[in-house]
Amino acid sequence: MTHKENALLTLVTLLSWSFLYAALICRGTPTALEVGVSLQLECLFTPDSTSNVTYPSSVKLLHSNSTTNPSYIDLLTVVNVDNIVGDLSNSPNIKVYGTIGNTKLSYLRISWESPKLENAGAYRCVTYGVDKKGNPQFDLSETTVSVKNPNDKCQGNDAKNTTESTKSKGVKQDLLTKAQNSMFTTSPEFKGSRYLLPKTKGSKNFLDSILTCGQLGGYFAEIDSKEEYNFVLNSLLSSSTYQIVYISGTDEGKEGVWVHSFSKTNLTFFKWAKGEPNLGKRENCMAYHKKLLWLFVDIDCTKLLTFDGTVSFVCEVPE
Repeated sequence: MTHKENALLTLVTLLSWSFLYAALICRGTPTALEVGVSLQLECLFTPDSTSNVTYPSSVKLLHSNSTTNPSYIDLLTVVNVDNIVGDLSNSPNIKVYGTIGNTKLSYLRISWESPKLENAGAYRCVTYGVDKKGNPQFDLSETTVSVKNPNDKCQGNDAKNTTESTKSKGVKQDLLTKAQNSMFTTSPEFKGSRYLLPKTKGSKNFLDSILTCGQLGGYFAEIDSKEEYNFVLNSLLSSSTYQIVYISGTDEGKEGVWVHSFSKTNLTFFKWAKGEPNLGKRENCMAYHKKLLWLFVDIDCTKLLTFDGTVSFVCEVPE
């Protein structure tokens, strides 16, 4: 694709996007498949006040032959900028485009020049990323592509779809395990949870560690006792070079009322440094602070996303 073609494609996408109102759109063109007529599926995402994701890191397109009992398998994923991964990315007669636009338009598009009946079915678009506080989030949108001739068989074999989905889930779990080992320092088990501290520093790979935390079923650590506070400190932080390490506490909803950002329960344990919390509504998140002997401070929630290598977070993953 030439620079001019890419620029034109982006312009057309932006113009069509201006008439849409949802943050994430999943759509097929045409909506009814006809053999011999090209088919296009696209995911279009722009963060707004309705979206869970503020800073996207990937957009994924999934497909199920069955629309009555969907069993989705991954088709393509665009990560970072113009990096598209998936078995279809180099397939003949298939064109794929995509990019991650940070706070602007992100999109993933696949076009079949000669689609087959198996390309009909249910499609799902998922945007992964984080919100303004750095919490892992996702947005989801779905659509269906029918067959123009209702006598054609387009549902496929549901048993086969289930097998493929099971295989896909197994591969995903293996990838997550590898990601955990490569991205995090992991603590021993403590009262049913393990605690993870990212190894990545000073790059957008740090955003991937936030997302992987969520994909592992984790969340920013909820410190509820002196015992838990000391366990995280001794097993992960005491030898760390990070200066500030975020946990889940926030009083953004109501100043002075601290709750866990994931469970939404009130905090019952505090280990504030002298003079903390301070600065009121300017600092609504909670973190361990190395220079203050790893006591708690309140801090600007957006500082986590500066990726400057001095800031990190603790991920808590239930067993």
